[in-house]
Amino acid sequence: MTDSQIEDLEEHDTAKSRLTIFAPIGGTVIEKLAVEGKYVEAGEPIYRIADLSTVWLMLELYPEDAARIRYGQRVTAEMQSLPGMAFDGRVAFIAPQVDTKKRTVGVRVEFLNKEGKLRPGDYANATIYLPIGQEGQVFDAGLAGRWISPMHPQIIRDAPGPCPICGMDLVPTSKYGYSDTPVEQPTSLYVPRSAVLMAGHNSVVYVEVQPGRFEIRPIVLGPILKDKVIVLGGIREGEQVATAGNFLIDSQMQLAGKPSLIDPTKAVVREQVSTSGGEPIKHEGIHIAQIAGETGDNIESLFAAYFRIQQSLASDEKPIEADTQDLHLLSTELSSDPSLPKSSIVYLKQIAQHSEHLHHLDIGKARLEAFRPISHAIVTLATLVRGESATTTFHHMFCHMVRGGGGDWLQVSEQPLNPYWGSEMLTCGREVGELPARAKKDVE
Repeated sequence: MTDSQIEDLEEHDTAKSRLTIFAPIGGTVIEKLAVEGKYVEAGEPIYRIADLSTVWLMLELYPEDAARIRYGQRVTAEMQSLPGMAFDGRVAFIAPQVDTKKRTVGVRVEFLNKEGKLRPGDYANATIYLPIGQEGQVFDAGLAGRWISPMHPQIIRDAPGPCPICGMDLVPTSKYGYSDTPVEQPTSLYVPRSAVLMAGHNSVVYVEVQPGRFEIRPIVLGPILKDKVIVLGGIREGEQVATAGNFLIDSQMQLAGKPSLIDPTKAVVREQVSTSGGEPIKHEGIHIAQIAGETGDNIESLFAAYFRIQQSLASDEKPIEADTQDLHLLSTELSSDPSLPKSSIVYLKQIAQHSEHLHHLDIGKARLEAFRPISHAIVTLATLVRGESATTTFHHMFCHMVRGGGGDWLQVSEQPLNPYWGSEMLTCGREVGELPARAKKDVE
């Protein structure tokens, strides 16, 4: 009751049969709990009222998708009851935990509803815009250099001040990772989602090399979208990939004992070695990226760890754990470094995959099952990236006597020191070519 109603009651000292009860807030009645003649106890609700000038859209996202969302992100939604009409909202809340039953993360989006077109309980299809740059910053023209409410993302102003809804001070949008200037949007290489086969850490596609003939390719995956997969390395633009019948092709490969999804490691060798199987890895051109800073130093440390392993095998000794772990840890760390060329990532992952347990293998298996695929990757890696301070020239060696072919390796000395045969045929091999610390045009 209002003060004037109480004063009127005291003045006339007479109870009225009808009395207006005022709600504490304005809004829309969404539930009526009382009817005429009902006895109402103190504290019992009689109406439920909601302020529908602002409404929420509750989204359920997979955790890997929710990880890319941030507060204030723009969302466009089309309501089921209003087809063809788009509404713009902004992300107001991202749940801090994953729903253990649905395995999703709740994301709340706030929409202004001044015209009352949005109705609670409706369904919607939403699109979230992610104009993310290489450094992770997001550019949104509506948020660039502006101030936003930390509780109501629809409140955006050109200058600091209080939020008109909650009274909290507005904060600069840069606090949430928004850039004041447009960020570069690199062109992405992608394939249809149906083209990719995945099992554990392996991801492959089948590339058509001749009409009706397919070749397996390990690939490095980027973000997985609804019907597309971003590919960071392993295939080139314009190559044709199988989008149907992949499992049939893969099962035939397995039955024939060829590289398949279960064991695609031979595919890297097949991609680089000529079809005769008795020729060394060939490179059409060498374009070395000079990597600066700590990343460049780590690349040179990776090569150094490889050379220590190569020298151990050439001396008929099993690689020591410290060297193999150095190689594994460095390749693992570098394979997730966004500053490196995408073409180098697949080879770093190949090195990481085969180096982790290298020191546990007997020397025969270490040479052929682990060191050989590592060497094939390291040879190509040396044609792609080197540290900015690198000065040492590497020598690409090849031995045609290696069982199963693919007898390539890298070393720093000119005289062959064969890691596949050791003292049995230590100097068996020939130099394929020199791999300089810098591409020739850079040296000149």
